Amino acid sequence: MALVALICPNCGGTVQLDEGMKSGFCVHCGTKIMNDKYISGSVSIDKNPEIINNLKRAKEAAILHDWGMLAGLTENILLMDVDCSDVRYMKALLSLTGTAQFYGSNFSIIPNSGSFDHHVGMGDSAINKYGIFSKEDISHCWGKYTITVRLKVSGKALSNIPYISIKLDGKEEINLSKDRAGGFGVSEGTHSLSFQMFDSKTKTFTVSGDMDIEVELSLSSFGFHSDINVLSSLPPQTTADAAPGETPAKKGWWGRR
Repeated sequence: MALVALICPNCGGTVQLDEGMKSGFCVHCGTKIMNDKYISGSVSIDKNPEIINNLKRAKEAAILHDWGMLAGLTENILLMDVDCSDVRYMKALLSLTGTAQFYGSNFSIIPNSGSFDHHVGMGDSAINKYGIFSKEDISHCWGKYTITVRLKVSGKALSNIPYISIKLDGKEEINLSKDRAGGFGVSEGTHSLSFQMFDSKTKTFTVSGDMDIEVELSLSSFGFHSDINVLSSLPPQTTADAAPGETPAKKGWWGRR
């Protein structure tokens, strides 16, 4: 069988493969290369190991609710495989946290291209399924219940506040801008919510269902006021119970544990 001389796209070294071989490894740097016999001279790096590694790291970030890490990894994976179903389900999970999330040292806003249902639909129809993160993993990583947090700001001196950091149990963090909402996925039991601005506030509450919570910031002639108010405690809803236009976090159609 004749040999085919190929150029490694990683280091530029010359690699000789049997013309019938679909792939091989560069003897200089170890990069796996693919030999497409139907397109003369076409060689590409096999991205699967890198995608799988990034998906595993992303799943760990999802379990730990490290939304900043998850957001960065999902964008990297999509650059390598736009038809990856696993990453679309991860994007659906990210959408539950709200559109005012921030990550990284420069506080870049997490890309929010599409809704929960949009990403789930793309995950269902995607061609490439790596079996690392499925639709069922959304609820497993998110939690049994959803706490929706809204930021209410009043007073002229506070009108230019870009965002405020809200922490759950002193660890997990979201950043909300004025009149926007974000979400936390939680287990049943006791949790605390806190923020710090001109002063600090922490409130502890017991979770036994979905909850709506409002963080209030106001400035009047009597001084600065802030508080954390539990607006309502909602029982888990089914798809049939959800009102038109309601957020997927309230629908809970993927199933409660």
